[in-house]
Amino acid sequence: MTTGIRSKGVDLDSIFDPYVTGTSPGLTGIENAGVDIHTRYAPLVYGTQAAATGTACKVGGAGSFVDLNTLFAAKGTAKYALPINGQTYTSVVQVTGSPASATINFAITSGNAWAINASNTRGVPAPQVLASGSVPANAATVKFTWGTYVVGSGKVDAGGSTTNGAVSATALSSNPAAVYTTALNASNSGSRDREYPFTVDFYSSGGANISHSVCTLICDTEGSV
Repeated sequence: MTTGIRSKGVDLDSIFDPYVTGTSPGLTGIENAGVDIHTRYAPLVYGTQAAATGTACKVGGAGSFVDLNTLFAAKGTAKYALPINGQTYTSVVQVTGSPASATINFAITSGNAWAINASNTRGVPAPQVLASGSVPANAATVKFTWGTYVVGSGKVDAGGSTTNGAVSATALSSNPAAVYTTALNASNSGSRDREYPFTVDFYSSGGANISHSVCTLICDTEGSV
């Protein structure tokens, strides 16, 4: 239900993105159904500024009057990074005996959750969930992008290949995944890896990008026998 509060004839719900996360400004004194709108819209820090609305308030009831466009993100501009943004995740296998490979993936599960998983052909350590969480609110599709890998300092290329189940925006309901698996490396192969920048973008049903996150995914094979 829209607010019924209009600026220049346009309802505020059509001007600002809905709230998903983050710290809201103080009470505005403007209410919808008895609830202040400070928690109804996305904080400006997550998006870009709308045109001035001509509707002003004193945040927290103090200070000077400010236009609502200085508080909230314009419709269609708010983006929320996942907790993985800027982080690094590694799948490691200690190669003893037969050659072994390591795998890491980013997968959508049950259409409404995501996880980064690590495993290897030795089964030691057992498969692990390195990170997980819920997809952003209002997300309908997702896109994965593998960047150009580098080899870690003092290491050799681990080889192998990637797959990508969401090269373009893909329905979350299809549970797409992106996977990197190293080559089978021997127990005397030394320390090998590949370090991939990995990007995850979520889109609303209308095609707006509502979440952009970049992390580093690494597979490491250690054959030092």
